[in-house]
Amino acid sequence: SLKNIHNLAILVIDNETFEVKSYIGNAPPQQGKPEHGQAIDLIQRPRSTGSTLKPFLFARMIEQGEINPEMLIADAPIRYTGYRPKNFDRKFRGAVKAKQALASSLNIPAVNMLSEHGVERFLASLRNMGMSTLHRRSREYGLPLILGGAEGTLWELTSMYANLANRALQR
Repeated sequence: SLKNIHNLAILVIDNETFEVKSYIGNAPPQQGKPEHGQAIDLIQRPRSTGSTLKPFLFARMIEQGEINPEMLIADAPIRYTGYRPKNFDRKFRGAVKAKQALASSLNIPAVNMLSEHGVERFLASLRNMGMSTLHRRSREYGLPLILGGAEGTLWELTSMYANLANRALQR
């Protein structure tokens, strides 16, 4: 039963064959509750990317030789022009290994990594991976891009993750 869940989407793609195994665009309609918009296919609807782009930045920087998983990344208070990123728990860990920063989805290290890599380069790589929802220029996204400052579809993000997993399996 879907008690108190009014909208959801599930997309399952086989990482080896890229076959779609399950596609559920939204929760089934609840009797007498038409206001929740179950007819909207949430797999195709652009939504905030949140932290979902962090693994792609991490992978890109490893491929480019800019980081390795054991490299230390700063997780300390920092201010960029007009922007001060914070971790979800408002804590700082000092220097953390890149792989730990990714595994813990730490915001400050991700912003530091994006600053190092460059927003324009990362935006171009996301577009090359198939993100069609990125219509603005890199300076309009800025560093918040890595923390959900853009929109993507579940279809495109799931496809990108399947490709990332497939590439990892090939190594």
